[in-house]
Amino acid sequence: MDGEPASGNWSIDGDEFVVLVNHDAQYAIWPAAKPIPAGWNQAHSAAQKADCLAFVESCWIDMRAGKLPDRTVQR
Repeated sequence: MDGEPASGNWSIDGDEFVVLVNHDAQYAIWPAAKPIPAGWNQAHSAAQKADCLAFVESCWIDMRAGKLPDRTVQR
């Protein structure tokens, strides 16, 4: 089904990927040849896997979802 991860191994280093970002500022690497799933937007053009990973590492500083409510504890 389009928009879902393939059941096989599509993470071959020679393939081209794009970097996606969702509304929670979470990043993902996605095969460039596959349609972008709903809820995600392209954040980096098609490139080799290593280049996409480097882009994600430079952008995604906080691995927590960006829209999480502030849960500071009052003591």
